[in-house]
Order: sequence, then C-alpha cells, then structure tokens
Amino acid sequence: MYLKYMELKQVQFVRGFATLTDPHSFEVDNQRYGADCLILATGSTPRQLPGVYVDGRSIMTSDHIVDIRESFTSLTVVGAGVLGCEFASIFSALGVKVTLLDREERLLSNEDADISELLEEIYRRNDIDVRYRARVRSVVVVDGQVKTELADNAVMSTDRALLSIGRVPCTGTLNLGAAGVQTDSDSAIPVNDSLQTNVPHIYAIGDVGQRNTPLDLALVHVAAAEGRMAVRHMCGAAVIDIHPEHIPFIIFTMPMIAGGGLNEAQARERYGNVRVAKLQNLRNHRYNAMPSHEGFLKLIVGPPEDNRILGVRAIGSQADNVIGEASVLIDNNVPYTYLLESTHAHPSLAESLQNAARVIAGILPAEL
Repeated sequence: MYLKYMELKQVQFVRGFATLTDPHSFEVDNQRYGADCLILATGSTPRQLPGVYVDGRSIMTSDHIVDIRESFTSLTVVGAGVLGCEFASIFSALGVKVTLLDREERLLSNEDADISELLEEIYRRNDIDVRYRARVRSVVVVDGQVKTELADNAVMSTDRALLSIGRVPCTGTLNLGAAGVQTDSDSAIPVNDSLQTNVPHIYAIGDVGQRNTPLDLALVHVAAAEGRMAVRHMCGAAVIDIHPEHIPFIIFTMPMIAGGGLNEAQARERYGNVRVAKLQNLRNHRYNAMPSHEGFLKLIVGPPEDNRILGVRAIGSQADNVIGEASVLIDNNVPYTYLLESTHAHPSLAESLQNAARVIAGILPAEL
C-alpha cells in the first residue's frame, strides 16, 4: 500500500544501504544519486554491553525479544528505563519470573520519585525481583541457562536475558565525513531548531538527530513531526515548530504511565515555587468502575504569579486518555484556570485533569 502511495506521489523507492559520497550525493549498491537537500532518518540501534555476546535467542535486545517464537519461564532484564520496565511488565503478566536490574537507585530514574515508588510497589507485589545499584560484570550462556554476574558477585540464572540499556544513533556506516556532517560524542547528529545539521541543506530527524533541549524525546510521533517540519523548511514554507516541552509520551508498563511537559522535579528546578496537585485515581468516577483504580494524576503549574500548565503526569490504567488534551494546553500556554469551568464528559478519566486544576485553585480539597 505504501509503495503504491509513493508511486502516486512520484517518490522513487530504493532498497539498500546508503553512504554519503559528498555533500549532495550518496551511493546505494554502487548506484550514485544526487539531491539538492538530504534528510537523514536512520534511527537508532540497541546499545551493546561490552564483552557480552548477543545471540538473539538466549541473550536478546529489544530488537530480538519482539520476535520470540518459544516460551520460557524466567527472564533477567538489564536496565530499568522505559523499555526495560515495559518488557518486565509484559512478561510478568505472561507468567514469566522476571528479575529487573538497574544501575540507578530507582525505576525510571528520569521521572518523578512518586511514580517510581508506585511502580516498584506494584512490581514487587507481582513478584518482579527489582534490584538497584546493580552493575553487571558478565552475561553468558552456560548449559542452556543465562548466567548474569554482578559486581558484588551475585549470580542470577534464568532462561533468557534482555539487554535494555538504551539505544545509540545509526550513523556509523553513513560516511558522514564525506559530506562534512558533524556528530557529537554519542554519535548523534546535532541539529538546530529547523533540524538542519552543520551542513544547512542536510537535515537529521528522529533518533539520529539531537536537538539542543533536555526534553528531546526519541519517539515515533516526534520523528514523524520532525520529518514534516524538515520538508516544510527545505521547501521554504512556513514552519510549524515542534516545542519539545509539550510532547506527550506513553510508557506501556502495567500500570501505564503517560505525561507531557516538565515533570515535578524539572519544574521545581527551573521555576522554583511551582504548584502541584496530585489527584488519586480513586477520586475519579470512571476509575471506580474499572478493575483497578490504583495510581494518580499530577498537574504541575507555575508559581502563584504564573498560571501556565508546565506539565502533567499520570499513572494508572488508560492513563494516556488525558495526555493529548494536556499537551495541547501546554503547547498553547493556556492557563490552568481554563480547566476550572470547562466541560468534560462524565464519567471520564479527563475529569481528573479538571479536578486537579480545582485542587490548585482551592475549589476541591487536596485529599478526601
């Protein structure tokens, strides 16, 4: 279907691996192509653990585990970031005994501590063995079992192991030097606000590019938006900028986590005396009709003189239902007071967003 669509749009599709030959040319299988402008969108690949041989069956990355063809009973997950926590949730729900290892002091260390604490509580309740400050010394297959040894000499034996320690940009085979394109210390390609590299007619989008913001997110919908933005810029059309600080995201753990904008720690560091309301899911009528009402929604707005919504975080079943609305409000600098008298469907999860605003305004109590 997509190939047919590209034909209708007069897009030439070439399958193969491209390498740059100069600022305006590249080769695929010895065939040379030229262009006035180039977009680099090669994505990323799982980061490897030095000294560990990934065979794709017993020792896997996220690229392998989505294609498994046989069952197993135990799994060690190295890394408790987004992917590590997602796969820990999935396989625990499937009845696999999961051991989750991380070098940090809590799960999802980039998020607020209250989210990490609730997720850990639920994980331990579901018999997921969570271990912090765990530095992996080796991961090897011995007699059909994966032996994971830690720096403290602890050894875990499981059927499978998943290495989930981040991803690195796919730039190694592009021959970027031939075009004069620069990379940073992580092999990512720095870009400006228009997604241009240091060579202005060459753009980089998605995981391979690095925008100058701490909230640069490697997400599919971000890459798609950047692609549209880069094309508009190279064609001289008005550019609809992507504001990284409003981008919504979803973490598919059980329970789900979703957010947009700054988290509480980031907001306090940047703006100081911000106002925060945390509304427990139990206070939402819709959640009371669902199998689980565990979790909360947190609304973060500016200090008393600043009514902007700075961020929203939610954890619980179907937490993503409120994030699209919150993202639009953040992106358009709509004050939280707009939510006070807005009309939301009842019963709906979105009412939690409105009620959190009412807590900040003093209309509702912080706790029942």
